Amino acid sequence: AYMAGYVQIDEKELKKLREDNEKYEKQWNKSLKDSEKKTEEKTEEKSQSDESIKDVITDLEKKRISTTSDVSQIENQIDTRKNTIQSESLEQSPEIDELEIKLDKKKYELDNIQNKINVARKELLDMNTSVNIENSLIDELTMDTKFKQDVGILERMLRKTIVGGFNDDARWWRRRIPDEIKKRANARKQEYESDGFLQETEEYDLIDYVDFGDYASIIIKADNWKDVFSKILPDGSQVNFEMKMSELNVIRSHLYHNRKLSDLDRKRFEVYYNDIMKFLSQYENRDSA
Repeated sequence: AYMAGYVQIDEKELKKLREDNEKYEKQWNKSLKDSEKKTEEKTEEKSQSDESIKDVITDLEKKRISTTSDVSQIENQIDTRKNTIQSESLEQSPEIDELEIKLDKKKYELDNIQNKINVARKELLDMNTSVNIENSLIDELTMDTKFKQDVGILERMLRKTIVGGFNDDARWWRRRIPDEIKKRANARKQEYESDGFLQETEEYDLIDYVDFGDYASIIIKADNWKDVFSKILPDGSQVNFEMKMSELNVIRSHLYHNRKLSDLDRKRFEVYYNDIMKFLSQYENRDSA
Protein backbone atom coordinates (compact mmCIF):
# COMPACT_ATOMS: atom_id res chain seq x y z
CA ALA A 1 0.00 0.00 0.00
CA TYR A 2 0.98 3.63 -0.52
CA MET A 3 0.72 6.27 2.25
CA ALA A 4 -0.51 9.63 0.87
CA GLY A 5 -0.28 12.00 3.83
CA TYR A 6 -2.36 10.24 6.51
CA VAL A 7 -4.57 8.34 4.05
CA GLN A 8 -3.62 4.80 3.02
CA ILE A 9 -4.13 4.12 -0.71
CA ASP A 10 -3.70 0.67 -2.21
CA GLU A 11 -1.87 0.09 -5.50
CA LYS A 12 -5.06 -0.41 -7.57
CA GLU A 13 -6.54 2.85 -6.37
CA LEU A 14 -3.23 4.63 -6.93
CA LYS A 15 -3.06 3.25 -10.48
CA LYS A 16 -6.61 4.45 -11.15
CA LEU A 17 -5.78 7.90 -9.80
CA ARG A 18 -2.77 8.10 -12.10
CA GLU A 19 -4.82 6.97 -15.10
CA ASP A 20 -7.53 9.51 -14.29
CA ASN A 21 -4.90 12.18 -13.88
CA GLU A 22 -3.40 11.36 -17.29
CA LYS A 23 -6.88 11.36 -18.80
CA TYR A 24 -7.72 14.76 -17.34
CA GLU A 25 -4.30 16.13 -18.36
CA LYS A 26 -4.90 15.03 -21.98
CA GLN A 27 -8.34 16.60 -21.94
CA TRP A 28 -6.90 19.82 -20.50
CA ASN A 29 -4.13 19.97 -23.10
CA LYS A 30 -6.64 19.36 -25.88
CA SER A 31 -8.93 22.07 -24.49
CA LEU A 32 -5.98 24.44 -24.17
CA LYS A 33 -4.89 23.81 -27.77
CA ASP A 34 -8.45 24.28 -29.01
CA SER A 35 -8.69 27.52 -27.09
CA GLU A 36 -5.36 28.73 -28.49
CA LYS A 37 -6.45 27.81 -31.99
CA LYS A 38 -9.72 29.73 -31.59
CA THR A 39 -7.83 32.71 -30.21
CA GLU A 40 -5.44 32.65 -33.17
CA GLU A 41 -8.36 32.41 -35.60
CA LYS A 42 -10.13 35.31 -33.91
CA THR A 43 -6.93 37.35 -33.88
CA GLU A 44 -6.34 36.67 -37.58
CA GLU A 45 -9.98 37.44 -38.38
CA LYS A 46 -9.81 40.67 -36.38
CA SER A 47 -6.53 41.64 -38.08
CA GLN A 48 -8.07 41.06 -41.51
CA SER A 49 -11.15 43.05 -40.51
CA ASP A 50 -8.97 45.88 -39.23
CA GLU A 51 -7.03 46.03 -42.49
CA SER A 52 -10.25 45.89 -44.52
CA ILE A 53 -11.80 48.77 -42.57
CA LYS A 54 -8.57 50.81 -42.80
CA ASP A 55 -8.60 50.33 -46.58
CA VAL A 56 -12.21 51.52 -46.68
CA ILE A 57 -11.32 54.59 -44.59
CA THR A 58 -8.36 55.36 -46.87
CA ASP A 59 -10.58 55.23 -49.97
CA LEU A 60 -13.26 57.35 -48.27
CA GLU A 61 -10.67 59.93 -47.20
CA LYS A 62 -9.56 60.25 -50.83
CA LYS A 63 -13.17 60.76 -51.91
CA ARG A 64 -13.70 63.29 -49.12
CA ILE A 65 -10.67 65.32 -50.18
CA SER A 66 -11.69 65.15 -53.86
CA THR A 67 -15.31 66.11 -53.12
CA THR A 68 -14.21 68.96 -50.83
CA SER A 69 -12.12 70.27 -53.72
CA ASP A 70 -15.16 70.00 -56.05
CA VAL A 71 -17.28 71.98 -53.58
CA SER A 72 -14.67 74.74 -53.41
CA GLN A 73 -14.46 74.93 -57.20
CA ILE A 74 -18.24 75.21 -57.61
CA GLU A 75 -18.44 77.88 -54.89
CA ASN A 76 -15.74 79.85 -56.70
CA GLN A 77 -17.65 79.52 -59.98
CA ILE A 78 -20.83 80.81 -58.33
CA ASP A 79 -19.01 83.76 -56.75
CA THR A 80 -17.34 84.62 -60.06
CA ARG A 81 -20.66 84.48 -61.92
CA LYS A 82 -22.44 86.59 -59.29
CA ASN A 83 -19.70 89.22 -59.42
CA THR A 84 -20.02 89.33 -63.21
CA ILE A 85 -23.81 89.78 -63.00
CA GLN A 86 -23.46 92.50 -60.37
CA SER A 87 -20.80 94.43 -62.27
CA GLU A 88 -22.73 94.25 -65.55
CA SER A 89 -26.15 94.81 -63.95
CA LEU A 90 -27.47 91.58 -65.44
CA GLU A 91 -30.43 89.52 -64.26
CA GLN A 92 -30.06 86.30 -62.33
CA SER A 93 -28.51 83.70 -64.62
CA PRO A 94 -29.93 80.17 -65.02
CA GLU A 95 -26.30 79.07 -64.90
CA ILE A 96 -26.11 80.11 -61.24
CA ASP A 97 -29.21 78.10 -60.43
CA GLU A 98 -27.66 75.06 -62.07
CA LEU A 99 -24.41 75.58 -60.19
CA GLU A 100 -26.22 75.93 -56.87
CA ILE A 101 -28.12 72.70 -57.51
CA LYS A 102 -24.83 71.03 -58.36
CA LEU A 103 -23.30 72.49 -55.19
CA ASP A 104 -26.12 71.13 -53.03
CA LYS A 105 -25.64 67.67 -54.52
CA LYS A 106 -21.89 67.79 -53.87
CA LYS A 107 -22.43 68.92 -50.28
CA TYR A 108 -24.93 66.12 -49.78
CA GLU A 109 -22.38 63.68 -51.23
CA LEU A 110 -19.71 65.10 -48.92
CA ASP A 111 -21.97 64.64 -45.88
CA ASN A 112 -22.61 61.02 -46.87
CA ILE A 113 -18.89 60.36 -47.26
CA GLN A 114 -18.15 61.89 -43.85
CA ASN A 115 -20.92 59.83 -42.26
CA LYS A 116 -19.45 56.67 -43.78
CA ILE A 117 -16.01 57.62 -42.46
CA ASN A 118 -17.47 58.16 -38.99
CA VAL A 119 -19.27 54.80 -39.08
CA ALA A 120 -16.12 52.98 -40.27
CA ARG A 121 -14.00 54.65 -37.61
CA LYS A 122 -16.53 53.79 -34.93
CA GLU A 123 -16.57 50.18 -36.11
CA LEU A 124 -12.78 50.06 -35.97
CA LEU A 125 -12.82 51.72 -32.58
CA ASP A 126 -15.39 49.24 -31.25
CA MET A 127 -13.17 46.37 -32.40
CA ASN A 128 -10.07 47.75 -30.69
CA THR A 129 -11.44 49.33 -27.54
CA SER A 130 -11.67 47.35 -24.34
CA VAL A 131 -15.15 47.17 -22.82
CA ASN A 132 -13.61 47.77 -19.40
CA ILE A 133 -12.33 51.29 -20.16
CA GLU A 134 -13.61 53.88 -17.71
CA ASN A 135 -16.46 56.00 -19.12
CA SER A 136 -14.61 59.19 -18.25
CA LEU A 137 -11.82 58.23 -20.69
CA ILE A 138 -13.99 57.18 -23.63
CA ASP A 139 -14.27 60.61 -25.30
CA GLU A 140 -10.55 61.22 -25.07
CA LEU A 141 -9.75 57.69 -26.22
CA THR A 142 -12.12 58.02 -29.16
CA MET A 143 -10.36 61.14 -30.36
CA ASP A 144 -6.84 59.73 -29.88
CA THR A 145 -7.79 56.44 -31.55
CA LYS A 146 -9.02 58.42 -34.54
CA PHE A 147 -5.65 60.17 -34.72
CA LYS A 148 -3.82 56.83 -34.48
CA GLN A 149 -5.91 55.54 -37.37
CA ASP A 150 -5.08 58.68 -39.35
CA VAL A 151 -1.37 58.21 -38.65
CA GLY A 152 -1.61 54.64 -39.94
CA ILE A 153 -3.43 55.76 -43.08
CA LEU A 154 -0.90 58.55 -43.69
CA GLU A 155 2.04 56.19 -43.16
CA ARG A 156 0.65 53.70 -45.67
CA MET A 157 0.06 56.50 -48.18
CA LEU A 158 3.64 57.76 -47.73
CA ARG A 159 5.04 54.27 -48.30
CA LYS A 160 2.83 53.79 -51.35
CA THR A 161 3.90 57.16 -52.77
CA ILE A 162 7.61 56.47 -52.21
CA VAL A 163 7.47 52.99 -53.74
CA GLY A 164 5.32 54.23 -56.62
CA GLY A 165 7.64 57.17 -57.27
CA PHE A 166 10.63 54.85 -57.63
CA ASN A 167 8.73 52.22 -59.59
CA ASP A 168 10.94 52.58 -62.69
CA ASP A 169 14.13 51.87 -60.72
CA ALA A 170 14.50 48.21 -59.74
CA ARG A 171 17.38 49.11 -57.39
CA TRP A 172 15.72 52.11 -55.79
CA TRP A 173 16.22 50.89 -52.22
CA ARG A 174 19.99 50.83 -52.70
CA ARG A 175 20.24 54.01 -54.77
CA ARG A 176 17.53 56.26 -53.37
CA ILE A 177 17.39 55.59 -49.63
CA PRO A 178 19.94 57.32 -47.33
CA ASP A 179 22.46 54.91 -45.76
CA GLU A 180 21.47 55.59 -42.13
CA ILE A 181 17.81 54.90 -42.89
CA LYS A 182 18.71 51.64 -44.63
CA LYS A 183 20.80 50.55 -41.63
CA ARG A 184 17.98 51.23 -39.17
CA ALA A 185 15.40 49.48 -41.35
CA ASN A 186 17.64 46.41 -41.81
CA ALA A 187 18.36 46.25 -38.08
CA ARG A 188 14.67 46.50 -37.22
CA LYS A 189 13.76 43.80 -39.76
CA GLN A 190 16.39 41.44 -38.34
CA GLU A 191 15.21 42.17 -34.80
CA TYR A 192 11.60 41.34 -35.63
CA GLU A 193 12.49 38.22 -37.58
CA SER A 194 14.76 36.88 -34.82
CA ASP A 195 12.22 37.47 -32.04
CA GLY A 196 10.59 34.12 -31.30
CA PHE A 197 7.55 35.80 -29.74
CA LEU A 198 6.66 37.61 -32.93
CA GLN A 199 5.20 35.39 -35.62
CA GLU A 200 4.50 37.36 -38.78
CA THR A 201 1.84 36.01 -41.11
CA GLU A 202 3.39 37.61 -44.19
CA GLU A 203 6.70 38.86 -45.56
CA TYR A 204 7.28 42.60 -45.24
CA ASP A 205 9.49 44.80 -47.42
CA LEU A 206 12.26 46.92 -45.94
CA ILE A 207 10.23 50.10 -46.54
CA ASP A 208 7.76 48.73 -43.96
CA TYR A 209 10.48 48.96 -41.30
CA VAL A 210 11.35 52.62 -41.94
CA ASP A 211 10.67 55.06 -39.08
CA PHE A 212 7.81 57.50 -39.59
CA GLY A 213 10.24 60.38 -39.13
CA ASP A 214 12.43 59.11 -41.99
CA TYR A 215 9.83 59.43 -44.74
CA ALA A 216 10.48 63.17 -44.98
CA SER A 217 14.24 62.58 -45.26
CA ILE A 218 13.67 60.20 -48.17
CA ILE A 219 11.30 62.57 -49.95
CA ILE A 220 13.38 65.77 -49.60
CA LYS A 221 16.70 64.06 -50.45
CA ALA A 222 18.06 66.27 -53.23
CA ASP A 223 17.98 63.81 -56.14
CA ASN A 224 14.72 62.22 -54.99
CA TRP A 225 13.07 65.62 -54.78
CA LYS A 226 14.37 66.73 -58.16
CA ASP A 227 13.49 63.52 -60.02
CA VAL A 228 10.22 62.54 -58.34
CA PHE A 229 8.70 64.39 -55.43
CA SER A 230 8.84 67.96 -56.72
CA LYS A 231 5.94 66.77 -58.91
CA ILE A 232 3.88 66.09 -55.78
CA LEU A 233 4.57 69.14 -53.63
CA PRO A 234 4.77 72.79 -54.70
CA ASP A 235 8.19 74.26 -55.57
CA GLY A 236 10.14 75.39 -52.52
CA SER A 237 7.92 73.49 -50.09
CA GLN A 238 10.55 70.99 -48.88
CA VAL A 239 11.20 72.86 -45.64
CA ASN A 240 7.49 73.30 -44.96
CA PHE A 241 6.84 69.60 -45.63
CA GLU A 242 9.73 68.54 -43.40
CA MET A 243 8.47 70.79 -40.59
CA LYS A 244 4.94 69.35 -40.78
CA MET A 245 6.22 65.78 -40.83
CA SER A 246 8.52 66.51 -37.87
CA GLU A 247 5.63 67.87 -35.78
CA LEU A 248 3.38 64.98 -36.82
CA ASN A 249 6.12 62.58 -35.67
CA VAL A 250 6.19 64.23 -32.23
CA ILE A 251 2.40 63.98 -31.96
CA ARG A 252 2.57 60.36 -33.15
CA SER A 253 5.06 59.59 -30.38
CA HIS A 254 2.68 61.06 -27.78
CA LEU A 255 -0.20 58.99 -29.18
CA TYR A 256 1.64 55.68 -29.19
CA HIS A 257 2.93 56.23 -25.65
CA ASN A 258 -0.61 57.06 -24.48
CA ARG A 259 0.21 60.62 -23.53
CA LYS A 260 -2.70 63.04 -23.66
CA LEU A 261 -2.72 65.48 -26.59
CA SER A 262 -3.44 69.15 -26.03
CA ASP A 263 -6.20 70.85 -27.99
CA LEU A 264 -3.52 72.74 -29.92
CA ASP A 265 -1.78 69.47 -30.84
CA ARG A 266 -5.09 68.02 -32.05
CA LYS A 267 -5.79 71.05 -34.24
CA ARG A 268 -2.25 71.08 -35.59
CA PHE A 269 -2.47 67.37 -36.37
CA GLU A 270 -5.72 67.77 -38.33
CA VAL A 271 -4.33 70.66 -40.40
CA TYR A 272 -1.03 68.96 -41.22
CA TYR A 273 -2.65 65.59 -41.87
CA ASN A 274 -5.17 67.07 -44.31
CA ASP A 275 -2.47 69.11 -46.10
CA ILE A 276 -0.17 66.13 -46.67
CA MET A 277 -2.99 63.71 -47.55
CA LYS A 278 -4.31 66.22 -50.08
CA PHE A 279 -0.96 66.35 -51.90
CA LEU A 280 -0.48 62.58 -51.81
CA SER A 281 -4.02 61.93 -53.05
CA GLN A 282 -3.63 64.42 -55.90
CA TYR A 283 -0.39 62.70 -56.96
CA GLU A 284 -1.99 59.25 -56.84
CA ASN A 285 -5.07 60.46 -58.78
CA ARG A 286 -2.80 62.00 -61.39
CA ASP A 287 -0.92 58.75 -61.87
CA SER A 288 -4.13 56.77 -62.23
CA ALA A 289 -5.68 59.23 -64.70
